[in-house]
Amino acid sequence: MVDRAGKPRLLVVTSTYPRWPGDTEPAFVHQLASRLVGRFEVVVATSRAPGAKSSETMDGVKVCRYAYAPIAWETLIYGGGLIGNLRASPWKLLLLPTYFVCWVWQIVALKRKYRFEVVHAHWFIPGGLVAALAMRGAPICVTAHGTAVLGRKGALWRRLRKFVARRASTLSVVGKRVQDALDAEGITPTILLPMGTDLSGLFVPSDLEIRGGNLLYVGRLIPSKRPEVVLHAFAEVARTDPGLTLDVVGNGPEQRRLETTATELGVRSQVIFHGRKNQAEIADMYRASGAVVIASGGDEAPEGLGLVAIEALGCGCPVISAPNIALQAVLPEAAPIRYARDSSAGALAEALRNTMSARALRMGSSDVAWREELSKRFDWEQVAGRYSHLLGTLAESGEG
Repeated sequence: MVDRAGKPRLLVVTSTYPRWPGDTEPAFVHQLASRLVGRFEVVVATSRAPGAKSSETMDGVKVCRYAYAPIAWETLIYGGGLIGNLRASPWKLLLLPTYFVCWVWQIVALKRKYRFEVVHAHWFIPGGLVAALAMRGAPICVTAHGTAVLGRKGALWRRLRKFVARRASTLSVVGKRVQDALDAEGITPTILLPMGTDLSGLFVPSDLEIRGGNLLYVGRLIPSKRPEVVLHAFAEVARTDPGLTLDVVGNGPEQRRLETTATELGVRSQVIFHGRKNQAEIADMYRASGAVVIASGGDEAPEGLGLVAIEALGCGCPVISAPNIALQAVLPEAAPIRYARDSSAGALAEALRNTMSARALRMGSSDVAWREELSKRFDWEQVAGRYSHLLGTLAESGEG
């Protein structure tokens, strides 16, 4: 069934979505959904949060948020992610039953109202699991991001992923490392389709002078992103460069502990905790920074891909990263990124020193060829076109 404009109806099932226009929470699911409204009538099923409307239209996307507790308690997802919030506040485990049950009920009600032709669920768990339980009669595409595959080990998680995979019509993955992990569990075939970012309008270079003594961390303040390792690497380099500063952009349950760690390391006055910033503010910070430092991506904290690195590169900002198989597999060879020899703070500090002394990465950032290749692979218009084709093919097949 199609709407009166002749568009198939697409249901997007996601645990993370902007709570309001301009929200500082990760917005990549909305960025994709809003670029699909030319091809589909897009409806998003997600949870409510304090300050968010139960229903609204954002950039042509109909967003429906379900209640799962008194609104002041609806804090399972935002601020640190589901797992991070549960670790910081174990009492929130009590919210999980209603969180899942009310989500299933919401999708059942939306299915009766809209009669969707295709479903796009993000993350095997929770989005893929809820879609697998609630949807019948429409094909489901499940996109596997890193966390729900690489960070969830054990027999129970594997069984849940296999259950979701059996119900899904198509599985897409955002990076090679996720693809390999699913393959090892016997979940095949999968399609490699990374998320995108705005490399044509927002994350672009400028002629502003770069402050070489300014380093930048962008990401949630949770253990899996390893911000404490960044602090230790920074402190090691700052011992011989007291003018060096580190901007920390992001929030999460680890912030107080990180502030204490910075004090213990003697660098608290050189570390600025900015909290969350919107995308335009982050783009400005990329353009004004000497380098972005990333400690996740190695075996200790694997990443599905790592969009922070891609955004920074789009702005012409060098990246210093722990080894990251997913990034190494997809980034152009000439891109100004330096990988540490391992994931330790010492190795990251060594890579920082080498970069700051050579400054070779910044000098290579104007190379047009690798920029064009980066845009072909990750600019939203390119990525959205690939997802539009995939979801459109599923809608036409009618297999669900």
